[in-house]
Amino acid sequence: MKSIMVAFFFIAIIGLYGFLGSSRESQRRMAVAEVAATDFLIYRDTAFTVALERGTAGVIQPAELAPALPAEYRITRPWNARVEGTFLYVWGPAAPGEIEAVRAAVRGSAAVGVARGGIIEPQRYEPVPLPAFVAQGSLVSVLGLGFEAVDPD
Repeated sequence: MKSIMVAFFFIAIIGLYGFLGSSRESQRRMAVAEVAATDFLIYRDTAFTVALERGTAGVIQPAELAPALPAEYRITRPWNARVEGTFLYVWGPAAPGEIEAVRAAVRGSAAVGVARGGIIEPQRYEPVPLPAFVAQGSLVSVLGLGFEAVDPD
């Protein structure tokens, strides 16, 4: 009887250790996702400011963003920003948890999601169309500029 109790005790300890280990891993993944979400949103907001000031269509290069970014900010991902027509598109690679963290931060906006089949998913009302230059499977955000950007050519 004592040996059975000892065995159950050790099984419980192993189970608790496994639970705590998976909990720590889950917390680590959530922290990484939140950092990536913050990184994306800072990049997006800075690109929006630059797009408004610049007023021209085309790719916004990281060098154009550098003066407007917070001093402590370091670009950690290959984010992309491009103005086309009346919209700014910001996109780049992200894991599903990171995409969900961005969507949570923007309270589920229909203008933020995953690029699939030429639209942003998940759809809420009308599909938000995406141009072909936005890579499929990317985290993407679309922001209206309120004016038609001038083609610099």
